[in-house]
Amino acid sequence: GINAAEQAIELSVYPNPVQQQLIVSVTAQHPDLGLTLTDLCGRTIIHATLTKDQYTHTLTTGQLAPGVYLLSVKGKGIQLTHKIMKR
Repeated sequence: GINAAEQAIELSVYPNPVQQQLIVSVTAQHPDLGLTLTDLCGRTIIHATLTKDQYTHTLTTGQLAPGVYLLSVKGKGIQLTHKIMKR
């Protein structure tokens, strides 16, 4: 059988470009997912966890300087990176 970690997880990250809040949402059951927002120098700005019972998580981004950031989403069998623009 196929377990939830092996199924494709559809991830949405919006709005992009972001101003005050970045919403991360998934469409399917998933393992706990680590959400890490880093700057282009690799410094961690925000770290959060989307638990397996959550389908959305909101990151507060109003304090960030304008520029480009990377959002990494990692979990069992999952590793995705999204480029985020902050206005």
